[in-house]
Amino acid sequence: MFEKFINNKTEKIIAEAKQEAETIIENAKIEAQRLTCESELLKAIRQKSQEIKEETIKECKKLKQETQDLQEDILKNNNSIYSIYRYSKVLYLNFNLWAVTDINNFKTGVINIKGNQVIPCIYDEISGLLDGTDDILVMNRDANNNYFGLVNQKGEVVIEPKYNDLDGGIYNKLWAVKLDNKWGFIDHNGNIVIPFQYDKANCFIDNKAKVEINNETFYINEAGNRIIE
Repeated sequence: MFEKFINNKTEKIIAEAKQEAETIIENAKIEAQRLTCESELLKAIRQKSQEIKEETIKECKKLKQETQDLQEDILKNNNSIYSIYRYSKVLYLNFNLWAVTDINNFKTGVINIKGNQVIPCIYDEISGLLDGTDDILVMNRDANNNYFGLVNQKGEVVIEPKYNDLDGGIYNKLWAVKLDNKWGFIDHNGNIVIPFQYDKANCFIDNKAKVEINNETFYINEAGNRIIE
């Protein structure tokens, strides 16, 4: 009698354990299927996003090339004397401006889409539009150094091309400029605001600039005062 009771109890425990195990296995299968579906969905989303990105980049490049080709056609058809006989090199700047090298003096300037000269051909090199501005980065050079400056699209000199390097933009009140191996800061009118005394300098970000003197690095404010952090 006791043995029968034990056997019945054991069978019941085994049956419950088996049922619990089956439930756990079934739940695990459902969770695995859910994770698989989510993984496949995420994979599909990423793949589609990449395809859209690549297609967008492709279309942008195509549109830019078509625009450039159209402008070249206009320039050649309407101003062949400019594009063929006067200039030895033409560099695309934006939808309306071209950097050109004069065939006679080998100096570089800028013309617009109509072939009108915007900046005279007096510079050794024009690198392009400065990011975030309408100003054009120009450069002159001698046997040893390059000298950078800025000219606006009216042909007006913003910063005289006499600096060995410069860093800044339209959103900065001051330009970091290098002259004779020292860095200082000038305003947008070319006036010296902070003297040339630093071995290294970056443009101002959030009203402070990182500078270096004698291997010591620190920050200054727009008055040139050291910021104690």
